[in-house]
Amino acid sequence: MLFFKKKKKEKAKEAVVSFSRITIEFSGMSHFYEVEAVSTDSGTEVSRYGRHWGDDARYLEGKGVCDTDEFIALLNECDLIGWDGFNGEHPPGLLDGSMFRLEAIANGDRRISAGGSGITPGSISRLGEEFHRIIEE
Repeated sequence: MLFFKKKKKEKAKEAVVSFSRITIEFSGMSHFYEVEAVSTDSGTEVSRYGRHWGDDARYLEGKGVCDTDEFIALLNECDLIGWDGFNGEHPPGLLDGSMFRLEAIANGDRRISAGGSGITPGSISRLGEEFHRIIEE
């Protein structure tokens, strides 16, 4: 008699269909900046802010606008909702590293939070690169 293991059904990824705001703070030994995307009637506004150490006030470093549907496609490609609850704890022995903190509101009132020190979701660098590309254009 042969026995077959049942394959676990993969849970379907929840997709972003709308968002109001996404904020990601990146920091390390020599840098601190924040990128933010806000959905508006005319598209998605993407901004980069700097902050001086020890000061909560942020200052605008650059701003760009892109198509909201294209931005939402990027969020789904990066699996933004799948990051919810991510907590990348600082690995033992790592003396330096980058940290991030993400807060987002998507699909109405769905709150997404993630953070990490030295460990990040793999696609967060892709999302950060796209934020910068939009600002540079």
